[in-house]
Amino acid sequence: MPMLPKTSDMELLLVEEKDNSVHFLLLEMMSTLLSTNFDSLKRMQSERIYKKTAEFCFGKLNYAYSYAARIKAAECLGIMSKITLDVILGMFMDKMKTCKSDDQWREFTTYQLAIKHLALGLNKESIETTMLYLGNLIYVMEKMSRGVIKMEVCTSLSTIICSLLNVNDVETVDSRMWTSCSHILNIMKKWLKKAKLKPLCCKLMASIIANSNVAILIEYSADFVNILISSLKESKIKKPYLELIQYYMQSFSTDRLKNDERIARIYTDHIDKLIPILLPPQKKSTITTQELSVIKDILVTMGKKRPLFVMVHQHLQLIFKLNNEYTPEQKGIVLRTLSILVVENPTEAKNNEVLYSMIDPLYESYSGDQSPLQYVLHCFPYICYSGKLKEIAKKITCFTFSPIDEVSANATTSLRNFILLNREENFLLVIQQMMEFIERSLHHSSEQVLLAIKSICYFIDFYCSSLEKDGVDSTLGKIVFDLILISKQMQVNGAS
Repeated sequence: MPMLPKTSDMELLLVEEKDNSVHFLLLEMMSTLLSTNFDSLKRMQSERIYKKTAEFCFGKLNYAYSYAARIKAAECLGIMSKITLDVILGMFMDKMKTCKSDDQWREFTTYQLAIKHLALGLNKESIETTMLYLGNLIYVMEKMSRGVIKMEVCTSLSTIICSLLNVNDVETVDSRMWTSCSHILNIMKKWLKKAKLKPLCCKLMASIIANSNVAILIEYSADFVNILISSLKESKIKKPYLELIQYYMQSFSTDRLKNDERIARIYTDHIDKLIPILLPPQKKSTITTQELSVIKDILVTMGKKRPLFVMVHQHLQLIFKLNNEYTPEQKGIVLRTLSILVVENPTEAKNNEVLYSMIDPLYESYSGDQSPLQYVLHCFPYICYSGKLKEIAKKITCFTFSPIDEVSANATTSLRNFILLNREENFLLVIQQMMEFIERSLHHSSEQVLLAIKSICYFIDFYCSSLEKDGVDSTLGKIVFDLILISKQMQVNGAS
């Protein structure tokens, strides 16, 4: 007999999708039949068949069956719940009411896992049953003591809440739903005192708060961000809490942020609290590469959800103004963030004097090394004074010959974007700069000359491909530049 589920089981990734047991094969066949014949099943209107089928599948949720079989049983119940949600949820609620001992709650964990497959909803057909289930669950949540069932409740509710609140206007959602959400949030505040439960509790809270009405946002959001901040500070392993911050900030609806000033103000307050925590002044980097990557994702999310100036004017410019108080790694993250945002939405950077003045000195000081400051190349040509575009393009051209692959690739990408701003003129400027570099380097570095010639070939190819995309015949362009290359090669041979 398999052992009852325990907390450590929930920390493992369950990847067993199939097995050779009779129960799995039977349930897999049943799932296929139910999904392919759903319309016929719905027209049948046979409560006896619905109930017998649901009872059979419900029985296979027991921990005695394999994980793969239980998942197939849950999928079958999910399909059936679109027809008879009240009957199926009734089975779960009846089972839940029988749980008294720790072992019974541990056993119920495998049933709770299946809940997220059911067709719960807030429409008129399913709202009464859904509210009844949530009410019953909240009642027993107050009494739960085993960590394993608490973990599964948090996980399944995160999925369910996101699905239930995925509506056009949350302000029109039945008030009973918000009462349930408030109860769940208050329970989570108690549960998160246990270290193992804390990340899952925080994810459920994030799912509720970010998708809730304004009243719940006002009541709970500030305290929740403080919980995230304190957890981040206290934890030795910071990545899980950074990912929770990313999840929370991403979960806000962009449309709601644009259309409701109250929500926008709350989100901006979050930004003001979080950025100084994510990018604190420090002389030496104490952040891992993985953590830096998540911080970058958080900043990009913030920049997409709110106008870029919200971050730049209040926070990011300080990192370059107070130059010696921040590490190169922190500056690199900011540069990568800005480049992603302005590439996706160039108008964000247009005529932004603060942004220009922040980035412009970095073009001057960057020397082509492999430091995080190389990401300033990603910002070109979008964050740049128009009068300096050509001057900086000439400097960046030389970096395309760098023996450091990442620097060369970054420089090449920025020049491609520069050429597309004014194809003919900017292309010729880049090629001319490369030719001049070859002439200067003929008697010094054959390796550099070779890299420069490869770059020329690449940009000619890029230019001709760009012409072809616009329906322009690029044959003449290729011939002309082939002749230029032959001419230059003859000069090289003559000089040698």
